Amino acid sequence: MYEYTPKTQKKKEFLIVAILSVAAAFLFCCSTLPSCLYPSLWQLTCVFLLVAVIMLVSKCLLRSFVYRVAPREDVEGDAPPDFTVTECYGKRSAVVCRISVADIEAVTPVTPQNRKALAAMGKGKSVYRYFSELSPQNLCWLTVRDGDNLFYIRIVADENLISALQKN
Repeated sequence: MYEYTPKTQKKKEFLIVAILSVAAAFLFCCSTLPSCLYPSLWQLTCVFLLVAVIMLVSKCLLRSFVYRVAPREDVEGDAPPDFTVTECYGKRSAVVCRISVADIEAVTPVTPQNRKALAAMGKGKSVYRYFSELSPQNLCWLTVRDGDNLFYIRIVADENLISALQKN
């Protein structure tokens, strides 16, 4: 069994949330001045900035993921292990992905050279995103086949997780 929890500082996400919050407060204060032209336009812009703040906080700052490769619980014998992704949101956690390691066809680390090719490969197909940073360092694409369907999973992985996911 191998379990990996990415340790991230999320400094960029905190900085973006802080800048958007300050900008929203500034625009709202400016819209209350008596000499302000079109105050409702400034307040509407403030609302859009606050919506962006709420989306970033819920998508990035409050969320984390745990990746686990472990033997199957329901099958005895030589069954391939399962890859499980658990989403932690505040104090609540839920398993959001469980696939057999045997269904993973390829594990591709994302580099600046292959980033566009992977994005083009995922167009029109199901691509699942299981990470909580805006631009993580150790991003990997998993190519998964479920019967006749092909889909992709994007995760943050270290070398041990990559080797545990690859077929022997």
